[in-house]
Amino acid sequence: MKTVALIDGNWLVRRSHHVLELTDGEGRPTGGLFGFLQGLHRAISDLSPDVVVVFWDGGVDPWRLDIWPGYKDRRE
Repeated sequence: MKTVALIDGNWLVRRSHHVLELTDGEGRPTGGLFGFLQGLHRAISDLSPDVVVVFWDGGVDPWRLDIWPGYKDRRE
């Protein structure tokens, strides 16, 4: 049976950004990217999946705004 690893890219980058306070030589934050790549590498190493799929949030879904107009109001 084939193994598929499903990765929530937005969650992993956001979590890494807030946990890893890393910056480059010019002070730009790099923790999100570093943590994402580290997490992806670990998932592949630990699970040895046949397929890896990374999902990204495409933005605010209009139907969610209909249900709750304040959805993601405080996010950039």
